[in-house]
Amino acid sequence: MAYYSPARDRSSAQLGDVFSVLVALATLGIYFITLDPFSSLSDASTALVETTGRLASTYITCFILAVVSFLIIALRGDIGRVLAGTAPVIILSGWLFFSVLYSSDPATSAQRLTLSLVTYALAAVLPWLTRGMHQFTNLLLIAASSVVVLSYLGIALFPHLAVHQATDLLETALAGDWRGIYQQKNEAAMMMVVCAYIGLLAARTGKPLIGVPIAIAALVFLPFSGGKSAFGLVFIASGLAYMVARCQSFWWRAVIAFGPLALIGLLTVGSVMSETVMSILNLLPIDPTFTGRSGIWEFAINAARQNYLTGYGFEAFWHSATIESGSEGTGWERFAHTSHNGFLDMALTIGLPGLALLVIAFVITPLRDFQRTLPTPENETLAYFFLNLWLFMLYHNMFEAFFLSRADPMWFALALATCGLRYTARYAARV
Repeated sequence: MAYYSPARDRSSAQLGDVFSVLVALATLGIYFITLDPFSSLSDASTALVETTGRLASTYITCFILAVVSFLIIALRGDIGRVLAGTAPVIILSGWLFFSVLYSSDPATSAQRLTLSLVTYALAAVLPWLTRGMHQFTNLLLIAASSVVVLSYLGIALFPHLAVHQATDLLETALAGDWRGIYQQKNEAAMMMVVCAYIGLLAARTGKPLIGVPIAIAALVFLPFSGGKSAFGLVFIASGLAYMVARCQSFWWRAVIAFGPLALIGLLTVGSVMSETVMSILNLLPIDPTFTGRSGIWEFAINAARQNYLTGYGFEAFWHSATIESGSEGTGWERFAHTSHNGFLDMALTIGLPGLALLVIAFVITPLRDFQRTLPTPENETLAYFFLNLWLFMLYHNMFEAFFLSRADPMWFALALATCGLRYTARYAARV
């Protein structure tokens, strides 16, 4: 016969909290450290992993974590609160499912979309697995510290696995650039920025002796990685976040947040569409090709114009039969795997209507959520961290493409930022 025992209930609750923390930590480990750290780029099999990912292990691991996470939240009765405010994402998901039907490769699109949505779900539920701001910050700090420490250890102890080599099968021109635990230096640079923001969050929440060194070490990594976009944008995004946080008007916040974004879009992708913009760009002390991206943008724009309403299907253009058959490209296009612009990539794969829905869900709605941040010290501290992270990821999508990108660490970070802003706008975070 069951009977009430306060001590047993407390013990069960504590055990449940420990299990939640382990699940949250495992989730951060999968996306921050990945399932394939320190991969050898001189191994021919790595090129295939770069394109297709480790399908079985990635899907199984992420699905298990998602199922367990939602079971925990369901037992606590928080499913409704997790789903609150997700209407823009749900509507976008409907269009994404539709994009699978008209995809040039439905099986591939369905498979990749499933993992993308699972990644979003894990990001959405992560704050609910912790007891409050300090525990959430501690878990992020463990993940960020692991990334930074492992990356520096790799460079010191086995540089052939942590630094791009001339013997790499792909992108030999990157030889000498630091990549740490990741497969590519741009990915490493972006994740170091994420780690720097986490270090600063830790410093603001009472852990400066740990947070500040992690932030400094992550920022020192940037110039050695050769990630010029990340190095420049971390200061731009941080400056914009500072100004946005000090405005009260939503419209002024929108001007500050999105004005420079539109200008960068005009000077980058716009330069391959307008000779006037290109002539202006040639007057500036920068590489007008943006390290070769302009050729990819021009190719992607021409392809998108041929199918601008529906696109080619979710993640079904690059490395597709369309490319490899030579009907769309015959050279480097066969080896590109994104448009190097997230907004352009979405227009190319899910069409202009899909792009519009994505902008509503991941550009406009997060700023509106920041505007509605609950006025508690914990919510304001977390919201400012999420704002920095969101703006950096948004701006970096002008040079890379990781919107809805399966188990990509940057897609997880962007999803975490947008879900975090929704969380701080609706619920008071505990200490």
